[in-house]
Amino acid sequence: MVFKHLAVHLLDKYLGDYIENFDSKSLKVGLWHGNLTIENAYVKQNALDDLNIPVEIITGFIEKLTIHIPWKHFYTHPTKISIHGFYLLLKTRTEIVYNSQKYEEQEYRSKMKRVEKVEKFHRKREEYIYFGKNPKRKDKFFQRLKFHILRNLEITIENVHIQYQDKYTRPFHPFTFNLTFNYIKLTATNAEREDSKILFKLGEINNLSIYWSANIEPYENLSKEDVIKKFKLQINEHLKTNIAQQNYILRPLNATAKFEIAKKPQKQDFQRPILQAKILFQEINLNMNPDQYADILAFLEFFQYYTTRAKYVKYYALKNALQAEKPSIRRWKFAYNVILNEQIRPRLASYQWKNIKLYLDRSKQYYLFYYQQITARLTKDEKQRMEELEKKINTFNLIYVRRVAQIMAKKRKPNTKELSSGEKLSNWWKQHHADDNDDPELQSDNILSNEERQELYEAIGYEDEQKYIDIDISVGFNTIKANVWANTNENDIQAKSIACATISNTDFIYTHRPAKDDFSFQLDIDSLEMYGNQSELNREGIINLNQPVLIQSHNKSQNNKEKFLHIQFETHPLNQTCDYRIIGRLQSFDIVYHAVTIKNLFEIFIPDKNHHLEQTKEVAYSLYTDIKNDTQFLLNENVKKMKDLDISIDCQSVFIILPEHDDLSNSSPSICLDLGHLTFKGGKKNIPHQKEIAPNTENNQDIVESSSIPIKLKLENTRLVYCKKDQDWKIILNENDTSSYIIKPITITLDINKSTCMDDFNIPIWKVDGEITKLESQLSDKRIFEIVNVVRSMPLPQIKSSDEANIAKLNTKDGKRQSVKKIDETIEKMTSSKIAKTEHQTQSDQVQSHQQITQIQASFKIPAITISVEQCPVDLSDSNEPFIELSFVSIIIEAKMKTYDIEFNFSLEDFYLIHQQFETKDGKKLYLIGNQHNDNSKLLTINGLLTSIENPLFSSSPYNSIENKIHINFSQSNLNIQLEALTSILIFKNNIIKQFSQKQIKSDSTKTKKPKKKSKKSSFEIEFNLNEFHILIGNQYTQLLYIKLQGVRSNLSRSSVKNSIKLIIKDFNVIDPSHDGRFKSIISKENQENDLISINLSLLKYSKKFLNQIDSHIDGQVEKVNVFLLYKHIELIQTILNVFQGKKSKNKEKTPSNEPSFLQKQTSKLHFEVNINGPRIFIPKHSYSNEAILIDLGQLTVQTNPINNQIQSVIEEYKIIFQNLLVNRVKLNDTNQIEEHINLLDCSPLTILINHHLNIETLEENQAKFSIKFQWDKIDFFIHQEDYLFFIEIYEENFKEKIYHKIPQEQNAIEENKELSDKPVKKQKVLKQKDKKIYQLIAINLLIKQINLTLYHDQNAKLLYLEFENIQIDFQQFSNSTYNGQAQIFNLIVDYLYSNDNQNSIKRIIDKNWNIEQDKPILSINLQYKPANENNSTFIRQVDGGLENFYICISPNYLISLKDFFTSKIAIQKGVNRETIINVNKQICNDMNNEIPPPAKFISKYPLKQESNKEETSMDDDSQITTNDQDSSFSVENNINLNIKSCQFIVIEDETNKNSNCLVLELSVAMRMINANKTNKIEGLFENLTIYASNFEELKQSKIKYDILQPTKINVTLVTNSNEQIIDVRIGNISVNINPTLISTIASLKNSMGKQQV
Repeated sequence: MVFKHLAVHLLDKYLGDYIENFDSKSLKVGLWHGNLTIENAYVKQNALDDLNIPVEIITGFIEKLTIHIPWKHFYTHPTKISIHGFYLLLKTRTEIVYNSQKYEEQEYRSKMKRVEKVEKFHRKREEYIYFGKNPKRKDKFFQRLKFHILRNLEITIENVHIQYQDKYTRPFHPFTFNLTFNYIKLTATNAEREDSKILFKLGEINNLSIYWSANIEPYENLSKEDVIKKFKLQINEHLKTNIAQQNYILRPLNATAKFEIAKKPQKQDFQRPILQAKILFQEINLNMNPDQYADILAFLEFFQYYTTRAKYVKYYALKNALQAEKPSIRRWKFAYNVILNEQIRPRLASYQWKNIKLYLDRSKQYYLFYYQQITARLTKDEKQRMEELEKKINTFNLIYVRRVAQIMAKKRKPNTKELSSGEKLSNWWKQHHADDNDDPELQSDNILSNEERQELYEAIGYEDEQKYIDIDISVGFNTIKANVWANTNENDIQAKSIACATISNTDFIYTHRPAKDDFSFQLDIDSLEMYGNQSELNREGIINLNQPVLIQSHNKSQNNKEKFLHIQFETHPLNQTCDYRIIGRLQSFDIVYHAVTIKNLFEIFIPDKNHHLEQTKEVAYSLYTDIKNDTQFLLNENVKKMKDLDISIDCQSVFIILPEHDDLSNSSPSICLDLGHLTFKGGKKNIPHQKEIAPNTENNQDIVESSSIPIKLKLENTRLVYCKKDQDWKIILNENDTSSYIIKPITITLDINKSTCMDDFNIPIWKVDGEITKLESQLSDKRIFEIVNVVRSMPLPQIKSSDEANIAKLNTKDGKRQSVKKIDETIEKMTSSKIAKTEHQTQSDQVQSHQQITQIQASFKIPAITISVEQCPVDLSDSNEPFIELSFVSIIIEAKMKTYDIEFNFSLEDFYLIHQQFETKDGKKLYLIGNQHNDNSKLLTINGLLTSIENPLFSSSPYNSIENKIHINFSQSNLNIQLEALTSILIFKNNIIKQFSQKQIKSDSTKTKKPKKKSKKSSFEIEFNLNEFHILIGNQYTQLLYIKLQGVRSNLSRSSVKNSIKLIIKDFNVIDPSHDGRFKSIISKENQENDLISINLSLLKYSKKFLNQIDSHIDGQVEKVNVFLLYKHIELIQTILNVFQGKKSKNKEKTPSNEPSFLQKQTSKLHFEVNINGPRIFIPKHSYSNEAILIDLGQLTVQTNPINNQIQSVIEEYKIIFQNLLVNRVKLNDTNQIEEHINLLDCSPLTILINHHLNIETLEENQAKFSIKFQWDKIDFFIHQEDYLFFIEIYEENFKEKIYHKIPQEQNAIEENKELSDKPVKKQKVLKQKDKKIYQLIAINLLIKQINLTLYHDQNAKLLYLEFENIQIDFQQFSNSTYNGQAQIFNLIVDYLYSNDNQNSIKRIIDKNWNIEQDKPILSINLQYKPANENNSTFIRQVDGGLENFYICISPNYLISLKDFFTSKIAIQKGVNRETIINVNKQICNDMNNEIPPPAKFISKYPLKQESNKEETSMDDDSQITTNDQDSSFSVENNINLNIKSCQFIVIEDETNKNSNCLVLELSVAMRMINANKTNKIEGLFENLTIYASNFEELKQSKIKYDILQPTKINVTLVTNSNEQIIDVRIGNISVNINPTLISTIASLKNSMGKQQV
């Protein structure tokens, strides 16, 4: 008998491999007679060697094995297998024996398994996509044979104990894993009756348990017999031991199963199932504690280590030869061999041409063998050669070569041969009727009704088997429990349950119908509960012995007979036309967030950094990804083919409660989130039938039935509630109108239509219409603080960053295992299998490339979102007053997702920000933001078109090779900044910040950065349009400023060729809406036809960049504007800006750093073509004056100079020309146009040359990366006495006009200063500048050849002439942040011109001394900033200044003339009628009333004030901010040296006579100032201080008539620090000589001054 020989062979093979001293002859004799008995047999210790796992057998024992095979009645009588007593002791395997042949075989099997997995995934996709239907399972002979053998099989296994001992993975915590059960039985109750059509079987599991213990008995030294005796005793003791004393993972489990098996379903007339089973589990009790979980992780880590070690164990071959060496050296050599042979050599070999050629030859050979295998047959030698090639080719290339061969095999035409007539007829029938089963017109389900079908079946004697159920299985679970045990305190002796979940009365029913391979299942759960920590301290410190209930039924107290959860799923239900039926019911339940329980669970189940499980996670993640991809693919394909659906899901509300301080009673506040009532219905049965107009009919006359599946989802009564102390959240939720609502109840509805016409491009596959009712939220400052307190009281568990990084790594290409889907998609792209499709192509692939299927069309509407904020006064805790209301009106979102495109539209009708405490005269509230004009335009619209580069029309319109196109349009919007309202908002914000600052949260300062995902940058184009934007600034009495911005258009694009930015601003106006003043338009454009600003920026991209290629183009044009500068407006804007800026701390020196700055990184070439017309700035005397100073900033041109020199191609030159600069004193007419003007400035153009060196490496010592040269030839100032007096008038009137309004300081600025005063200065890390090239970063050279200033006494008479000649400034900054600079003024002269043209008169007032070289500069200043030591801990800023010999010559007439010029009285302007100007402005303002809203007054019953803070004023003083500079490792020392050589102050008696007598004061000065470590020191030395008399003409030859004061010197020292001030003055010998001539000269000077005054 064939089966007898097969059974004997298999049992002989496998039992001989696992049982010691196995007698093959007795086995064969016993089996031939049908009975086999093996007693007291030991299991081989090497039985697990082939599994390659770190586990080995110490002792294995089979007490008795009995096999009974009824050969004579093999098909009717049962086969019995009985095992009584099986004991197995395992331990951890630590040694690895390397077997090269075995290792290669395992690698080969693993590789081919991976290949088969990818190909199986691809075949499944093809069966679904190309064939358009699910592949039906075919019953095979061996499958039916297996079922028959299992049906007639009886198994009894008794007294089993398997123990695994591990003392290696955690040496400090050894453990044992035990699996025991009393018996497992599967017996037949009527097996002896041959005439029985039904076979009844009974299955039992008794006391199946798994426990994990830390107690290890030393079994290794015991004999096998002693080990078996202990195991037998442990089984008996285990059954008698109290359950609570065992560390069970699975507590003893008992289960029963009843099976009814039909021998032949045909004989039962298809009335009874082939298999009907009822399985009942009494109680499943799962447990886990931290030690057990840690042991599991340790074992997984050891398994990973064992697998890795087995991979590289072959490199230990040289270890025996190196025993004499140190272990550390051996390990280093081992690591060297592994890296060399596993990474370096394979990588180098892959680039060698001979290896590439050899690899290609192998791939070609394998292609031929595999192609022959799938088209014909291979010989034995060819199969062996093919297997050798598979071992040498990697996995990816194997899949690729096999896929190419499969594609070519599909294309291969069959060999033409002479067919018989029968074969021809068969082929003809297959060609014409192969697809009849797929034709809906030939399916009886579509052409016959139920009555007609039943009548036809009765006529032809056919029985419908579609209702027949062949498998009916029901599984019941009385109780399922899961417990987590841990010691919550260090002193706990016994572990406590920190979390317990219980599921009661779970029933699962599964049925299968073989006619169409349909199935159904049903799941019912009576209740679900979860408990937290067993004991917790409440807020009063009292122990609460009750376990907190975390999850429970909401209506637990009510006698609710409905199931907690009911799920029913069925494919192709009977008597229905739908594809799927889904029914779901979920009762309402509560979820309580218990922070302590969640924290303890996270601490247990999140592994620490000590466990390295990368490979295990990688395998698990790969398996998860493959399952996810398969599920997504099957779900998508089934949904596409779905014709109808029957869905009815009803989920009652789920309540999430967040109690404060984990207090589950009502004695503490809490937050409750009601997720709402969810209903989900689908299908034509559940939703009323709808009709729609056919899309392609003319005049909409043909009405057809809807060809879509309707689905409706509705979520009702979703809300968020805050419950105060002693409030029950259940009672609060039953109240409809309450102040406890944070978010009032909302309803979300979704109407979904799934189209069944997959080939119609005009009908979307999915159409979704959604709407949310008005969303209202009500908050207050007190309520915000209360909510934050609740959230702060619940510490969230912290997920370790290492796990996030590992998960992120698994998602990237860094993971070694790629998912099956990614490999298949990569192969698909490489093989271009779209061209190789057979006749089973889908219709979507046959359409033209420009046609796209609309997969999803969605629209979503929100009528309004309103957030109301109330203010709670400090003194009244329960009284709130409306404060701010924020509203979004009519939000509409529409989107379409097509084959390649995504189109979306977003619109916002309006946005309002209303201040409820301010009201206008007409009773309206103050709109801070919002458009009050009732026009139909939307406030904001966003339109987008997103496509893919795979789109066939990607390069044509409307895409134009741009992947993402977005258009943003803003209509008119108004911002009303009323100062009192702004003050109230700031006070509100400061009070909240003050409350929050009183309770600080200690957060973990160690924040790890998440790994950045590098994604490919896609092309985009964003257009932005802003029609109008208005800003109104005022107070509750009047409006102060009105700003209008019009016509803003911008375009931002990025493509593969370039990035570009375009910005256009049409107009910008600043208007003074008040009645006072004549200047209404403060800022206005001069030329109304042109755009105000137009800027284009293009950044070019090159695949290979050369230095002579231009990277960027910048083109721009700025039109001229008129600015009327009034100080009151500047002060107003500055005050408002200061409100939003925190108080700045004291300036600190910047530590030199090695990090390159922006200028150091800048290496791109820029091309400029920018023209800027500078503004015309009018500075009037005051708001009513028609006279002003006009400063016309002329024109600024920025251009890039082309450089044709190839040597200088690394240098780019920019040229900036600043010209037409004018300063005039003007007089304006009634329209503020210029009537008269007087020129005050005449200057030549300013030229700026900028050289940019692109390559740092080629910089020479005297070259800088950026070299800037300024050159200005001449500047002439003409100042009349009237002009000077006009400047004084501007200062006295314009700059003293103010708009006074007190705005409070920001609270955070005060807090920042407090923190700054309390915290020590953080030590700055100083970087050393060693071994790094230092080069010039910036070099600036400024040259002004001449600056002239002429003062006129009247229109024609010159008074004074001042001239600076050759002003030079050089500055260099280096890459290490050091710098130096020089400034020089070569000549400085002052001439007095207000006198007759007398040749003997003295005109020169200031000049160089006569006895020095005239080519020397009169003033020199040197600046240097450098490190003082090698550690760069101290830097020195050195300033050295020198003034050459000069003289100052004055006379009484000079002084009196200058005094008259600068001290004349200001004439009062006449002709300005302020009342007339006010009346005219009133008319203008009345015309603007339609555009400018009126001011609003404060109407709140509570005063607008802020609590006084005495520290606020004290913090304004810089001295209050104290830092400890001595702790800082970086300091700067400032040194200033000033040397003035001999200078002369000359007082002449008669300026009209060069030989006039004069008095001379001569001295030289040396000053030094040092600032270091909070100490200031000033030293001054006045040398050669002398006074003498001389003749002015003889003074040039240094002739002295007589000395008045003999030369002396004065030393002055001033030292100040935080503790003291020291002043030290030392004067040398003083000798004074009085000559009678001196008295005469002084008298003459006095008389001269008296005459001049008269």
